[in-house]
Amino acid sequence: RRGGAVLISSKYYNQSSEEKKFNELKKSIGGATMHLHQSESGHATPHFDRAMEIVAGDIQKRKADDPIPSEKYVDLLDQLGNIALTLERYNEAAQLYQATIDGLALNNIPRNSRKITELFLKMGQIYAIVADYTQAELSFLHVIEVTTAELRKPGPPNRDVVHLNGLAFEGLGKVYVSMGQTENALHMYRYSIEFARSSLGPDDAHIPVLLS
Repeated sequence: RRGGAVLISSKYYNQSSEEKKFNELKKSIGGATMHLHQSESGHATPHFDRAMEIVAGDIQKRKADDPIPSEKYVDLLDQLGNIALTLERYNEAAQLYQATIDGLALNNIPRNSRKITELFLKMGQIYAIVADYTQAELSFLHVIEVTTAELRKPGPPNRDVVHLNGLAFEGLGKVYVSMGQTENALHMYRYSIEFARSSLGPDDAHIPVLLS
């Protein structure tokens, strides 16, 4: 019985430890977010750094035999990535977004889901900022592939998907310009305009924006 009691006690201890970790992470994110809303990035940074300490052991988890993080915990990683992006901590933001993608995948969220597609767009934008053009290209191409496939389905186009598609084409075009591949950039811009016209119609209000 004593052995059984120890096992039960240990089980509850582990559960409360995970809950304590989640609540501490949530508190740190809340503190950073509050200061960012008040344009106090200097005061937000200690909260962000503490949050990074909390998640340090979870960022590299990608194997199915690791304890699978809950979706609510993965959502906090995404929120922390947004904070990192606001603080211009780009390498950490990319790590956190990748950890979010991996965590969603472990929770059986497909890679062509809207959530993961939006994360790939953000990662493409970050990689472009830090001049990692190979990773930026791959990220934008993933978004273009997923959104183009969705927009080719029968029925009226989803405006959110159209927006994601346009941002990915724009981002990829800028990446090619930065890489000195102007022909590829022109091809991307032309294809984006043609695809928008075929998906939305030639008189849609989005077309002049693309042409500019």
